[in-house]
Amino acid sequence: MRKTIVHIITSTDTGGAENMLSNLIEGASSRTAHRAVISLLPLGAIAEKINAFGVETLSLNMKSGADALLYLSRLARMLRVLKPDLVHTWMYHANLLGSLAAFLAGRPPVVWGLHHNNLAFSANKKSTLMVAGLCAPISHFPLVKKIISCSQEALATHRKLGYCSPKMQVIPNGFDLNRFKPDPSARQELRICLGLAPDTPIACMVGRWDPQKDPENFIKAVAKAHRESPRSIYLMCGKGFDNKNSQLKSMLRNAGISKKVLLLGKRDDIPFIMAGIDLLVLPSRGEAFPMVMGEAMACGTPCVATDVGDAAYLNGNLGWIIPPRNHEALAKAMVKGLSLGKDQREILGMKLRYRVRMNFSLADTVKKYEALYARI
Repeated sequence: MRKTIVHIITSTDTGGAENMLSNLIEGASSRTAHRAVISLLPLGAIAEKINAFGVETLSLNMKSGADALLYLSRLARMLRVLKPDLVHTWMYHANLLGSLAAFLAGRPPVVWGLHHNNLAFSANKKSTLMVAGLCAPISHFPLVKKIISCSQEALATHRKLGYCSPKMQVIPNGFDLNRFKPDPSARQELRICLGLAPDTPIACMVGRWDPQKDPENFIKAVAKAHRESPRSIYLMCGKGFDNKNSQLKSMLRNAGISKKVLLLGKRDDIPFIMAGIDLLVLPSRGEAFPMVMGEAMACGTPCVATDVGDAAYLNGNLGWIIPPRNHEALAKAMVKGLSLGKDQREILGMKLRYRVRMNFSLADTVKKYEALYARI
């Protein structure tokens, strides 16, 4: 008989952990029944994808993390109705609330997911740091059977914080090689869509408006890089990177690069974007296992990334890894990446895709999760 799993996640907005959950459900074998996904916050874009796979999505409709304990009894009631054989929680607030609710709802075993690495005060809300700290002693409770980190760096960070080391295991995020793949026509089509000349070099940041993603670092690097690569155009793609963001537009004006940076906002065609650009730029000050980087690599697109989380391990010496919060080093690496010739870019692209296929395929990641569920 198949065992049923209920996932509890902080949000179903677009993000690395959210996308990984969606990919896991999509790739599930017949041995695993994903019964439902419960979002602490109101349902977002990823919920629609999960619904399309035949898995119910529910929400506690929490207004903020500060109200978390007020929703605990409701979450426990939902678990009593769903009667899962296992609860898989994703991210700090869900790990905390999900474990407490599972304790009140018959004590099904709980698996935690860690998808955060940088716990600096400057890059996190106080509530996030507080919940991350509260989870440390709870991780030792017998109810919590396994703690899955998507990166080695994140695992090390949480060990230092006091999380239960024997329960910790790394399962890297996986990438859908059928969705993210080289597309020879995408380069020209993207430039036509953007109204650019066919040979315009393009570098792109894909992420969201968040201190962890460090858009300021990217903007400062572009301001420096465009002096040496004046024909290049730079894209900012993702939630908050649009013309409604007055703070972002002001930063671009002050840097004198408003005409060099195109704000694409939230997009549904990320594989097309990844395959059409010349260079992905990850300027973050904190990551665990950067999904956008692996997606670009699967498309055969070279990457410039800050040395955060498992970015260097993921890239495997096939791109440019530079210190975080160093816009001068980032700018130099961007210029090098944009100066690659067509043949150089294609050879590097084949190596990048091969690395993802051999080490980080979604199929392998799904198998690892399902083997974990079966053992528990």
